[in-house]
Amino acid sequence: MKLSTVAFLTLLMLLAMPNQAHAYLDPGTGSQVFQILIAVFVGAGFTAKIYWKKIKDLFRPGSGESDE
Repeated sequence: MKLSTVAFLTLLMLLAMPNQAHAYLDPGTGSQVFQILIAVFVGAGFTAKIYWKKIKDLFRPGSGESDE
């Protein structure tokens, strides 16, 4: 897509949005967002733990050379 097309569609969407939203946020919403953030960090840590040797080898000098 051309930049002008993207800019036009973005402007159109911004103009179509209402200025005020009369919405209700449940008090538990903040807690749910916090739990999602914790889950993301724990999942990233667990993934890093699983692939730790491969990650270390990426930054080790001469990792692409064979041991022969």
